[in-house]
Amino acid sequence: MDNPRKIVLDILHSITVEGAYSNLTIKQVLDTSRLSPADKALVTEMVYGTLRYMITIDYIIDKFVKARRISGKLKNILRLGIYQIMFMDKVPDFAACNESAKLARRFGGQWSVNFVNAVLRNVIRNRKRIEYPRQDFTHYLMYKYSYPLWMVSMWMDQYGAQTAEKICQSGNERPDLTLRVNTLKANVDGVIRSLAREGINCIMAEKWENVIVVKEAKRSIHDTTAYKQGWFMAQDPGGVAVSKLLDPKPGHLVIDLCSAPGGKTCHMAELMENKGNILAWDVHPHRLQLVKTNCRRMGVTNVEVRQHRAEVFDDALSSSADRVLADVPCSGLGIIRRKPEIKLNRTCDDIAALTDIQRMIINTAGRYLKPGGAMVYSTCTINKKENEDIVRDFLKHNTGFKLEGEMVQLFPHIDGTDGFFMAKLIRKD
Repeated sequence: MDNPRKIVLDILHSITVEGAYSNLTIKQVLDTSRLSPADKALVTEMVYGTLRYMITIDYIIDKFVKARRISGKLKNILRLGIYQIMFMDKVPDFAACNESAKLARRFGGQWSVNFVNAVLRNVIRNRKRIEYPRQDFTHYLMYKYSYPLWMVSMWMDQYGAQTAEKICQSGNERPDLTLRVNTLKANVDGVIRSLAREGINCIMAEKWENVIVVKEAKRSIHDTTAYKQGWFMAQDPGGVAVSKLLDPKPGHLVIDLCSAPGGKTCHMAELMENKGNILAWDVHPHRLQLVKTNCRRMGVTNVEVRQHRAEVFDDALSSSADRVLADVPCSGLGIIRRKPEIKLNRTCDDIAALTDIQRMIINTAGRYLKPGGAMVYSTCTINKKENEDIVRDFLKHNTGFKLEGEMVQLFPHIDGTDGFFMAKLIRKD
């Protein structure tokens, strides 16, 4: 039988050293492992948890390890051990120490075993004395909730201290698994009953039409009949809200500028009852393949997939579209609870490059709309520079457009969704 903690260590190495994506790596490794369902759940929790609290964990390591450079493997062993000690009540302290020592023996000699044991036992003895800097609230949030300083500072400046802390806190919570029911093939009650027969218990989402929440799962949703029949797609309600805001109608021509992996594309096709045409674009061929695969499974027939850069204007489609979705590349700060490595990989320097491409895409998107047509500019981030500022700048330089309603920023701590932003813009007649 595979060793769960050894697998966790390997996944952490792939993510922290090789830059792999957490969700894709976990799925790939677990799909080929011989782990029991309980051990797969343990691996998932340990990987996400260690990533989620890595800045805090490294702060603790610095408190207990002085003037010594620790190798990558050894540091990840310490990180995993400290995560279990500090944040996993169901793992006894002795088990965290013993299992970490076994990992150390695999990758080093007796010195590594002694070193890991000593550090972890010292953390156990002194964990109630660990304090986070309170003289500076920004640094307190950084180490208490495990976020980079630039990110905390930005949220403090944009939203104030109280909201910034709530954003940090909610970003560390485990999100619900939500499924959007495919109305082309099924209905909510039928999907709930089908999944229940296969050991997956769901309830209807309170605020979101045709969305269900997985409460208990004894198997992967991908192994179910309902999934294979295309009766649902895993999607956050915030993403569902974006397509609903755009409100595509049967018979419309819709351009989805950044369509992969296809969740919003498929949802728009459902709203259009498979009537009309959706041009689904993306720059990466392998991601377009995901769009094709999802469309086939979901029974979507009105989507034309094409490799195309969203910021490059296609003159042949000038003023032709009824609807345009500009779901632009962004920093992803609204989905940290699903991809905690964003805390570690994203930098403040990334924002300037992202806002440049976002401005180009929204300006290009507007040129596709016919008079009276509508577009939605959306991101999955919580950052006014990528959201409200982009929309205001567009309206300032494009007086032929108007904002319909209010710009919407969803927050995990308020709305229970990922941190999506969306704004609907109308081309005046």
